[in-house]
Amino acid sequence: MEKEEIEKELNVKDIAEKTGMSMSLTSRHLTFLSDLGLLNVRKEAPFKFYSIKLKDVKELLVVYDRVIGKL
Repeated sequence: MEKEEIEKELNVKDIAEKTGMSMSLTSRHLTFLSDLGLLNVRKEAPFKFYSIKLKDVKELLVVYDRVIGKL
């Protein structure tokens, strides 16, 4: 996947279509990831647009690699 595609803002409908998940399930996952601080959320009534906080996700993956390496 291209960096531009990863950093792009998408709404729930667009993400659901790309992942093949229902809009309801997609919305729940996005809320969870947003609550963890891994997504940017921009509200533009009546929609919310989501994008990945790339720096934070990269940091999380570094920690994950360290933990897995110790198992």
